[in-house]
Formats: sequence, structure tokens, C-alpha cells
Amino acid sequence: MYTTIGLTASQKLGKKFTTEAEVRYQNLDYQRSTTDSADGNVKTRVDDTYSASLALLYDIQKWLQAKVAYKYETNESNFFTRNYEANIGVVSVTAHY
Repeated sequence: MYTTIGLTASQKLGKKFTTEAEVRYQNLDYQRSTTDSADGNVKTRVDDTYSASLALLYDIQKWLQAKVAYKYETNESNFFTRNYEANIGVVSVTAHY
């Protein structure tokens, strides 16, 4: 079972540019108990993931868009080996038909 809460805001900057910002929280409660490889205990895994992102979009044409984005994400788990922090950069070009 999982729960996700997020907030996204976007702002048009002139005719061609748009900025986007997002914050998100996700809780994952796994249904099946398993053995934690770090301590050998049998338990049900629970993860809390927090993320924030910023993006700049450019409308090349009405149907073609370029995007540059940065995302920071961290996961806190009761299984120590599942904890992580990630810095993610994205560059994409998308066509809309």
C-alpha cells in the first residue's frame, strides 16, 4: 500500500519559457514480511521518500518542447540497505501530436 502527496507549481515566462517546481512525499508500506539482510530480522519494510525538483521548459515549436530539470530525492527505510540520496539531472525533447 502506498500514499503520495505532492504539490506542483508552474509559471509561464513570456511566450516560450515555463518554469516548474515540485515537492513530493511518498510512503510505501509493503504487505509481505521479509528478512532484512543487514540485521537478519524478519519485518515488514516501510519506505518514506521525499523529493523536490525544478525545471525549465522551452517551447521550440507549438508541438516541440525542450526541458532541463534537476531533482533531489531521498529515501528513508526501516531496511538500512534501502536508504539513499539521489541527485538527478534530466535533459529531454518531447514532441506532442
